[in-house]
Amino acid sequence: MFKKLKDNIATQVNKTNQTLFSSILPTDSILSTRDSNNRTSSIASHDEHENNRSRLDSASSDISQTTGSSTSYASPPRQYVPPSDIESEYGGDESDHETNNKMQKLLNIYKNKFSQLKHAYDEVEREKENLKNVLQQQQDTHIKHREALHKKMKQELQAKEQTESIYLKEIKVRDSKIEEFTQQLTEHEKFVQSLQEEIKLRDSKIQEFTQQFAEHEKLIQSLKGENETLREQNTKRGTLLAECKQKIDAHTEKRNDLVTERDNLLQQLNEKQTIIETMMKNQPAEDISVESLKTNENVDVERLQEQLESTNIRVQQLEANLELAKQQQPIQSNSDEYQQKYEELLIKFNEISLNNEQILNDKLTFEQSNKEFQESLLKDKQQIEELTTEIAILKNSLSTENETHLRSYEALTTEYKNLRNELDQTAQERTMYKDKYENTDNATDQINTTLSKLEHDYKESLEKCTQLTEKLNTQHQEHLEELAKLNNQQQIELNNKLKELQEENNRIILEKDNQHKKSIEILKMEIVNTEKEQNSEHENEFQNEIKRLQEEITNLSLQINQYKEELEEKSSQIKEFEKLNKESTLSQIELIDECNSLKEQNKQLTILQQELDEKKMYIQSIEHQLEEKQNDSTTIEQLKATIKKHEQNIETNQVNNQHLLEQKDKEIDTLKQNLSNQQSLYDSLTKEKQQIVEDLNKQKLIINEIDNIQQQLISQQSQLNEKDEQLSILKTKLDEQQDYNEKYSELEIKLNNILSEKAILENELDSTCIQIQTTQSALNEKTNVNMKQTEEKIKELETQCDSYQNEIETLKSEIVSLVNINEENTRRIDEFDDEKFNFEQEIIEKSRQITESNEKIEELESNLKQAQETGAKLRKALQKMKDSITNKEQTNNPDTEIQLQKVTDEYEQRLKEQEKEYNTKLKLMAKEMNVQIEDKEQTYNRQLNEYMQRSRKNENDLIHTSEQQVTSAEERALNAEREMSKLREQLKEKQLEHYRTAQDLQNQIQKLTRQTPETINDATQTSMEDLHQSNGDQHLLIFEPTEVDYLKQIVLAYMTGTDRITMAKVICAVLRYTDNETSLVIEQEKLRQSRWLNSTR
Repeated sequence: MFKKLKDNIATQVNKTNQTLFSSILPTDSILSTRDSNNRTSSIASHDEHENNRSRLDSASSDISQTTGSSTSYASPPRQYVPPSDIESEYGGDESDHETNNKMQKLLNIYKNKFSQLKHAYDEVEREKENLKNVLQQQQDTHIKHREALHKKMKQELQAKEQTESIYLKEIKVRDSKIEEFTQQLTEHEKFVQSLQEEIKLRDSKIQEFTQQFAEHEKLIQSLKGENETLREQNTKRGTLLAECKQKIDAHTEKRNDLVTERDNLLQQLNEKQTIIETMMKNQPAEDISVESLKTNENVDVERLQEQLESTNIRVQQLEANLELAKQQQPIQSNSDEYQQKYEELLIKFNEISLNNEQILNDKLTFEQSNKEFQESLLKDKQQIEELTTEIAILKNSLSTENETHLRSYEALTTEYKNLRNELDQTAQERTMYKDKYENTDNATDQINTTLSKLEHDYKESLEKCTQLTEKLNTQHQEHLEELAKLNNQQQIELNNKLKELQEENNRIILEKDNQHKKSIEILKMEIVNTEKEQNSEHENEFQNEIKRLQEEITNLSLQINQYKEELEEKSSQIKEFEKLNKESTLSQIELIDECNSLKEQNKQLTILQQELDEKKMYIQSIEHQLEEKQNDSTTIEQLKATIKKHEQNIETNQVNNQHLLEQKDKEIDTLKQNLSNQQSLYDSLTKEKQQIVEDLNKQKLIINEIDNIQQQLISQQSQLNEKDEQLSILKTKLDEQQDYNEKYSELEIKLNNILSEKAILENELDSTCIQIQTTQSALNEKTNVNMKQTEEKIKELETQCDSYQNEIETLKSEIVSLVNINEENTRRIDEFDDEKFNFEQEIIEKSRQITESNEKIEELESNLKQAQETGAKLRKALQKMKDSITNKEQTNNPDTEIQLQKVTDEYEQRLKEQEKEYNTKLKLMAKEMNVQIEDKEQTYNRQLNEYMQRSRKNENDLIHTSEQQVTSAEERALNAEREMSKLREQLKEKQLEHYRTAQDLQNQIQKLTRQTPETINDATQTSMEDLHQSNGDQHLLIFEPTEVDYLKQIVLAYMTGTDRITMAKVICAVLRYTDNETSLVIEQEKLRQSRWLNSTR
């Protein structure tokens, strides 16, 4: 009996386990729909007992096989032992059958409830997965935004570092430039001091020359008196020449007689020598008589030789007298010619004096024009200084405004830091977060207002600068137009003058060549005649004198070469000074009216050309005079020889006239010295003439260079529009160039002094020419004094030449330095243009970055607001769920399942509605953000265009202000970056808060899921207790707690997601999947777990 009871109990327990097992482990098709679950449960309840037993056996065997490998699932051992009084309580088959039917009905009811709960749980999981997906998407978007912001921050930091390095390099370059400019200023000051000292020295020299000129005038007056005395002496000498001619005729007759006597004596001597030779040959024995004869003959020979020598002397004296007579015949005619020449020279001297007076008048006019030009320069300087003061005032105002804005900005930054600290504190308290966030919005609005004020102030300053630049541009254009007109007029005038000068030079050169040829032919003829007439004795003397004269000529030629070199150097100096003047005019064209200066320079050129023409005419007259005096010198040399012979004859014949002859010899010596001096002066004058011709050619080249420079001016006028940006640099140059103008004026004064010195030298030449006519008396002492003075003057001139050469070298070095400075300035201007372009690009990029950062901040703020709203909604929903769950737990009504379904449905609907609202809000926000971005882009582009137009106009005057604005913009960018970093930190905190809220929600959902099976278990337990109470103690034996608890743990692990694999294995075993199918299911469950873990991380 006991065995049968045990078997029946075991079968019933297996049946109950099988039904519970089949209800707990539904297939995938049962999970899909609720109707299919009901159908399968009804079919399973009406099967036969044998089929149920076979299924339980097979399920237990499959479970043992599948769970043996990983999780050894096996039914727990039954430790229940039935009591002994069961036999008495056991009724029969009918009672068991009825209980079985009741239990099957209850099981069907519980199956339906369980399937409903399972369906609700699956829907909750789906919602949870949807929430997870939404959270993952948000996290991905936030992570992407975070990475993008990090990249941008890195780029901005790199750009900032680059700009800082560039700015430091620029500062170093500018410091070096400032040092160079200071060095140049010191050098220029030293140069100016040296020039002032040289001017003082030259003034003292000019005073010395004036004193010498007064002395020379006194000498000229004394020489005029001497000239009159010499004329009286010439008349006396004419009478003496007539007497000498008569005596010469008598001497010629005597000479002829003596020559005939000499010839006869020579014949007699030859005859006697032949006789003696024959006697010596024919009569060698008669030696004694022969010796006596020889002695007598020797005595006779000596006597005859003495007579021959005396006769030869007489013959020579007579020949000299003849030559004197021949030469003294044209002396009277020459004296008349000398008087005519003297008168002509006086006329020319008067003309030269008039020309000198005209030159002095022109010099005075030139000085007046220079004074006017300097006054105009001073006025222009004053205008420039006024403009610089206005610019300095604007700069100071801008700097003060920038300082006020910086202070306000620093105050705002401090306020922002305080707000950040408050936000960090309010991150823990969620209720206070909204109020403080509104405060941050107000702070950002204040910052925006301050930025708008700064922009407005900046625009006003730009407008002021544009007005100033427009004024400068108008003035500059007017200057350019006037300069173009003046340049054209000057070119026309210079071309006409050059043509006239060339024609006059060619005419003068031809005339001079013809005159030189004629004079040379005349001199050759006279020299040939004199050489034929003079004897061999006089030739040696003349050769010695010629050698001496040649040596003197070589010395003079060396001096002339030195003077040539000096003149060439002076001409090169003039060229260099003209180049400096042209460079200064080019630089002053950009800021100063130089029309008057150019006109005055043209007048000066015309005056100088007139002076050169007058000097050419004067030099020609001097050359004519010198040629005439050379002719006179040849006649004087011929007279010397005749006078000597005449003196010898007068000594032998007339003792009374010896004193007169001695005086004449002294006068002749003085004349020789004067002639040598005149020849040296003539050579110097000829060389000076050549130098003047060379200077004229050089001036022609200078004029051609002026034309080339004028063409360069026209080409540079086009570049002036580009160089308007160099105003600040050129202002510094103005001072330097004005110093150069002063130097140029000083050098012009030096040139005028040199010209005055030349005039003094010309006057000296005139005085020497007058001395040649007047100095025929005894002036040995005075000539020696004059020679000493001339030597001292030559030494002084040599010292002056050396000083001029040193000045030329210094000026050349200065010109080279100035050229280098100009090249460096042009290079620096190009560098400043490039730097300015780079700064503009950087400013544009920074403004673009600022707008992007503002847009990102707005996006982040909108996202934060949306997240806060969603979090609040989710919290409300969770609180409602908690309240409902607590109410249900307290009441424990039988309608809990219906209420749970309603709650879940409501919760699903709310979530769907929230998702829809969230999506719509996101779309609307995206549209609004796009619209705002487009509006901001349009406004920004419009503002950019306006700003570019203004900046192009104001670039020239706002280089320094732009640098200050760049620094302020960099500071603003840094502050914006700081604000971005603060907002990023806030975002991170908010993301952490969202992540925490999401985790809290997940935990709450997990708690709910844990609570739902517990309520189910409680309900099953209550229902089972009722059944046990109704059916008796035998029904308590059917529900063993161990098996049900184990199944509860598997279901709970599956519901919470801690262990899904065991549930999958159980389902695969119940449904009898193949090994491949079970492995696929298990792998998918593992993949789901790994994804979930990654998403939570």
